[in-house]
Amino acid sequence: MHGKARIAKGLKASENYFDNFALVQGKSTYLKVYGHKHLPLIRDKNDFYKTYTVDSKKGQRVNFALRCATSILNDEQNSHCRTNMITVQFSEEYLDDLYKIEKEYSPKLNNRRPFDKIRKDIRRTALQKYHIDSYFLVLKRSLGAGLHIHIICNIEDEHIDDLKKTIKSQRWSSGDSFAIQIKSHYHRTIKLYNSLSSEKHMLDLDLQHFHSDSAFCEPIMTHDRYGNVYAKYKSRNSFPIDIGASDYLSKGLTNLIF
Repeated sequence: MHGKARIAKGLKASENYFDNFALVQGKSTYLKVYGHKHLPLIRDKNDFYKTYTVDSKKGQRVNFALRCATSILNDEQNSHCRTNMITVQFSEEYLDDLYKIEKEYSPKLNNRRPFDKIRKDIRRTALQKYHIDSYFLVLKRSLGAGLHIHIICNIEDEHIDDLKKTIKSQRWSSGDSFAIQIKSHYHRTIKLYNSLSSEKHMLDLDLQHFHSDSAFCEPIMTHDRYGNVYAKYKSRNSFPIDIGASDYLSKGLTNLIF
């Protein structure tokens, strides 16, 4: 019953988040896509752990287990312990170790997989040392950042610098490709492509509202990996790590890496 109560509490927090538009400086495409009417109905406990596609064109997905885990971590915060997202980009040497394990893996032998090594290394060398027992992690691969992992957990403020040093001292940190970031807040961003700058699309994106209330800074012109130019708007205010982070991580749950 304790586990069911925690899940129910997390789902309730998820509902409240979307009802609280005070956190969002005007409606955004995120809230439109992830609105109640677009989310799947959970009919069985096994559905709770599935990853659902909300918008296939934008690659937006939702996983209720990740949402509830984040909501519960948020509930357990206090004045000196906050929910953080740790992002670790692995070194080439560590990647070689992972690919070697992948090559040697056999279902018949039931030996360990690359993700088993990552999970064990992070827990043993970093998280346990700072008594971080409640967390979840998602492995992702992208063209810009390569293979990296996101960890959502609560960290004592006084431990953040030492935790970062501990992670930097491990094998996965040797080489130029390694990078680490620990964040308790994030900025909302939107992208506007030149090809979508019609009046209809501007209304759909609520850009007029964004400009009028000055919630977003002046745009930065940049381009995606395909060379398409777009304007990137960044929110002036930062927001604590919340279920938006779990929805972001859900995008990569359907990608097979190893």
